[in-house]
Amino acid sequence: MPEDALRLKAGVNQSPGGVNAPGATKTKNGKTWTFPRMRSGWYCKDGVRISQEMHFSEDHVDEKLRGVFKGTLMILRERGLVGWNETLKGKCSSDGHRDDNTCCCERLLGSQEDFREQSSKLEELVGKTRHKIKMLPKFHPELNPIEMYWGQMKVYTRKHCNYSFRGLQKTLPKALDSVTQEQVERFWEKSKRFEYMYFMESSCGVAMPFFLRNFCMKKYKGHRGVSMEVSTATDSWDEVFEVFRTANENAVRIVEGLEKRLDGIPVTEKTMTGQHYKLRQWKEVVMKQLEWFRRELFYSKTLEGCMR
Repeated sequence: MPEDALRLKAGVNQSPGGVNAPGATKTKNGKTWTFPRMRSGWYCKDGVRISQEMHFSEDHVDEKLRGVFKGTLMILRERGLVGWNETLKGKCSSDGHRDDNTCCCERLLGSQEDFREQSSKLEELVGKTRHKIKMLPKFHPELNPIEMYWGQMKVYTRKHCNYSFRGLQKTLPKALDSVTQEQVERFWEKSKRFEYMYFMESSCGVAMPFFLRNFCMKKYKGHRGVSMEVSTATDSWDEVFEVFRTANENAVRIVEGLEKRLDGIPVTEKTMTGQHYKLRQWKEVVMKQLEWFRRELFYSKTLEGCMR
């Protein structure tokens, strides 16, 4: 995260200031350093977006508070989320949080839109260019080929491990080299298939194969646990091919329906109705999808070895 990010890290207290608060100066073992100030936040009131400073102004009436971090309670009071005569504890235990996020200052402030929309440092750096970052969803290791790579590497390590640190140091480089280029290409292919399955079920209305649905509905607490049943699936991929065929047939029916509607709309060479133009655009999109599905069917048949 950026150094001045809107986040509730250690040192962000309920009351103003603090030894480790943003903008505070700390001295330890003869060394002095200053923590980065927190950037300005924002909130909406009556449909108007209002900017909010997280530190007291440099000309504050109380000299001790000049430039000091306001504290979470003061920030919430300025936003009208906590009354000026009311109080709210700074932080509750992990099992004491309420679902409405009003149990403590940390929970309430962390649920605000400006804190939730805080981007990572990498996203902000890339955002200054013409590039974009497409994040993978959390707890979906099947969408990340490198997790399959690590899994294959661990299999080699377990088989050749003598359970000593020196043995691990010797085995680890060999484990990294044990994964071939062909296997890496298979991992990428598998991840692409899972991505297509999610896309088709959410956007194209095509049911996901049974064994994939079971995997996707399983609750994972980590992001690295790729199921061996899924990563080494063989015969089950025949169901994946059937999904592509079903999607292909659906795309054909859509194109045929659009062509019938286009035939029923009169159009001259010089003029074109808005409806006709829109239908032509839709047809072009569907035709591209149809070509994509057909290409995937071809790959599914000719590259079946890469799926296994």
